[in-house]
Amino acid sequence: SANNLTDTWRFGPTYERSFGKGNYTLLKFYPFNTGEDKETQISIFFSQDFLNRLNYSTLLTYNFRPGTNTYYFEPQISFEVRKRLRFFVEGRGMKTIDDRLQLEPVTGLKFLLR
Repeated sequence: SANNLTDTWRFGPTYERSFGKGNYTLLKFYPFNTGEDKETQISIFFSQDFLNRLNYSTLLTYNFRPGTNTYYFEPQISFEVRKRLRFFVEGRGMKTIDDRLQLEPVTGLKFLLR
């Protein structure tokens, strides 16, 4: 491909659950994949609504690669500006388990299709 990345299909079980009003939690375990030099992956996504217009969510993904286990962390706070339009502030970081995580700040607007 033009960007030197290969397509990856991951296979494994997922589990979804709500732990209360305005909550959504998703667990994923992908022990199998089609990509070259890829690894087993486990992820948790958590989202919680507050005060009708405020939402906190976070994504944590851990990749099991012998010698260089990595994780990705993405916390986000969003505020509903108008119906289906949200302003968000988040941090994104990916590191090996031995490195100190530094989050890169990201802000923007997102439009929800649902």
